[in-house]
Amino acid sequence: MKKIFCLLFLYLLIFYQCTDKKTLKKSKTAQTTVSTVSEENIIDINPEELIGIWGLIEDENAAFEISKDSIYYVDAGENVFYTVKKDTIFIFLEPNYIDTSIYEIRGDKLILKWKDLSDTLVRFYK
Repeated sequence: MKKIFCLLFLYLLIFYQCTDKKTLKKSKTAQTTVSTVSEENIIDINPEELIGIWGLIEDENAAFEISKDSIYYVDAGENVFYTVKKDTIFIFLEPNYIDTSIYEIRGDKLILKWKDLSDTLVRFYK
C-alpha cells in the first residue's frame, strides 16, 4: 500500500508539473465556487494537530513527516511546503499545488480525501 501511495504521489507530481497555468486557474475558480456552496460542511483544522510522523494504517513504515511549514516525504527524500485553509491542505509543488481534503483528524488518526480516493493514516510520533 505504501508503494501505491508513493506512486500516486509521483503521478500527481508529474501531472501537476505538466498542467498549464490557465487550466490551473480555471480549476481553482471552479473549486472555490464548489467550496462556497457546501460551506456548512467545512471544518476548521488546527495545523498544529497535523504535526508528526504519519504512515498508512496497514504499513509499519512512515510515509511522511509534517512539521510547522513543510512535509518531508520519506521515500522521495524531499521537503515541500504546505498550508492549511479550513479543511484543505495545499501542498506546493512548484509551480503548482495539490489540494487534499482533510476528512477527519482525531488524536493519532488522519483521513485524507482527494477526488474519489481516501487514505487513513496513523501518527507514529508527534
